[in-house]
Amino acid sequence: MQRMEGVKQASREMPSLYSHMTDASRHVEMRAWTGLYNFLTANSILVLAWATIFSSGGGEKNVARDLVMCGVSTIGIFSGLAWALLGVRTWHYALVFRQEIRRIENRMLSMGALVPEGLSSLVRVHQTVGKHWWPELAESRRQKWLRNAVFLSWNQWVLFVIPVLFSGLHMWLATVALWPRIVAHEESSGWLWEVLVVLWIVYVVILMLVYCQCRPALIHGWLEKRSDQGPPQ
Repeated sequence: MQRMEGVKQASREMPSLYSHMTDASRHVEMRAWTGLYNFLTANSILVLAWATIFSSGGGEKNVARDLVMCGVSTIGIFSGLAWALLGVRTWHYALVFRQEIRRIENRMLSMGALVPEGLSSLVRVHQTVGKHWWPELAESRRQKWLRNAVFLSWNQWVLFVIPVLFSGLHMWLATVALWPRIVAHEESSGWLWEVLVVLWIVYVVILMLVYCQCRPALIHGWLEKRSDQGPPQ
């Protein structure tokens, strides 16, 4: 009797909890994509500013212009790495919310008639779509490997790769800005080359640190256990 009362109480609380979790998940997802849109807008302005300054030189050497171009590139380099961290961290919340929402869905499906029909229909829609797209809900090993093979379409990878690509673009633009100086000063080109190589090495090291920080969220689909697929016992 007490067990039945507990199940009924849980069935009354589940819809409210489910609603709160889905609202929180949608809010986090919206923040992640809004942040990416803002990043693309800001970096488009930076690239346009760099190109305008570069084309205005007319091939003449100008230290001030080169410094401004390097400054613009530096802002782009670090903003790209920072936005990669920000976007992946935000989407990590969405991934964990999704994992918890799935547990609630499985629990509500196990309750059957105790859950409102409208909510049960919504849960079944999510489950049906999830079985097609989420590797952790794949019904066969082949399907799971296929979905893992297209991991770059996962949202967290999009939020990571796009800012990193812009960061790499700005690093290349900084190299272009420094290149005339290296070519022009033949007597000191040796140490200028060394400085440029060191800068690239430092950049790659920082990029790897950013990747290591983002890695748990980037491979979240592989880390989820298949035991999460079925209803809780």
